Amino acid sequence: MRRPGRWSRRTAKVTASILGVLTVGAIAGAAWTWSEARTDEQIGAARTAATAVAGEQVPRLLSYTPDTVDTALTDASDALTGEFKDQFGELSTTVIAPTSKDKGVTTDATVVESSIVDVDVDSATLLMFVNQTTTTTADPAPALAGSRVVVALVDTDQGWKISDLHPV
Repeated sequence: MRRPGRWSRRTAKVTASILGVLTVGAIAGAAWTWSEARTDEQIGAARTAATAVAGEQVPRLLSYTPDTVDTALTDASDALTGEFKDQFGELSTTVIAPTSKDKGVTTDATVVESSIVDVDVDSATLLMFVNQTTTTTADPAPALAGSRVVVALVDTDQGWKISDLHPV
């Protein structure tokens, strides 16, 4: 016969099993919450870094004078990566630089506003509103053009780099 206040062996096993499952569940929940908080911090840092790099580098890609076009675009290409870097390099040497020198094209670009479209810990896409003032030898009066560009960035071993830029 069982004494009052004592659990049966079966009740003790069931209770221990339930407590074990609850403990594992609590540990897993805490780990998941910590992981999510960590990821949110990393995404916040990615958002900040990608926005800063794009805000600094996009004007460099779109600003030059006939005298500085070669060095300006070469220096600006350091902020690029992947296929886009190759495409930009080819476009710079075959179209942009020769046109700037032949027609006296000077451009000055500024980012008016930007917004994150998508962000992860190692990639980001931004929509940027850019004003670009252009003059030429034939038309020295500044022409202002506003445009929207989508800029894709990736986090590389050398920091955040632009992996694509196209108008929308």
